[in-house]
Amino acid sequence: MDRLVELNKGVFRPRITRTGARYGAKHKDGERYSTKDKIRIVVAGLRSEVRIAELCRQEGPSQGLYYSWLKEFLEADKKRIAGDTARQANTIEIKQLRKEARDLKEVFAEQALELRLLKNRMLEDGRKTNEVPCP
Repeated sequence: MDRLVELNKGVFRPRITRTGARYGAKHKDGERYSTKDKIRIVVAGLRSEVRIAELCRQEGPSQGLYYSWLKEFLEADKKRIAGDTARQANTIEIKQLRKEARDLKEVFAEQALELRLLKNRMLEDGRKTNEVPCP
């Protein structure tokens, strides 16, 4: 599957992620690896109970795919330790933020309308729009 395959319109190359893993990595039986499977395999490799090559033969992923998972696993851990994780907003917060945005849009529309009316009134009075009336 990693080999180049000649097609009618040129050469086909498998899509590769930034970490070097193929998109849609699958078990030998054709099913995709779940997140739990990836974590279980990486943790088993970190425990050093068996060699990585042997672990990969038993579990199915290539060694390159295992090391890309390991890299992702360690990078995610670094971000979590550094506190860089983004918190997911809950539905109540989302509703509140949407209401606030709606209210702000209404205020903006009202002020834009008032400004337009004031400009029109000033033009009708014969003043330039940038003149300020003196008391």
